[in-house]
Amino acid sequence: MGKRSQFPRHELDFYPTPEAAILPLLPHLKPGTVFDEPCCGDMSLVNHLEAHGHHCLKASDIEGGPWRGGGYWASEDALEIQHSDAMCFITNPPWRRDVLHPLIDHLTALKTTWLLI
Repeated sequence: MGKRSQFPRHELDFYPTPEAAILPLLPHLKPGTVFDEPCCGDMSLVNHLEAHGHHCLKASDIEGGPWRGGGYWASEDALEIQHSDAMCFITNPPWRRDVLHPLIDHLTALKTTWLLI
């Protein structure tokens, strides 16, 4: 259960990203932004951004999973990412403070980072 709510917590803080969550971000992105999504979950954030003309160079999550059109996305801990060829990171990260705070420090040290919090 969440600390300030009556809703149960999901395993690994997995909550699919609704399209409405990315709409405020869109005016801040250059057309055709190339991004990495290091906490991609079910790929909903990637799918929404790509539907608006942006491109995901790399999607990864602490647990890998199926990629649309076949194949799989990478199983990678975002805290272990050392390099990105994308313009930025865009992600809807886990909300647990013990994960979120180190993740913010780590990703922002590598690239511009947009977090949906």
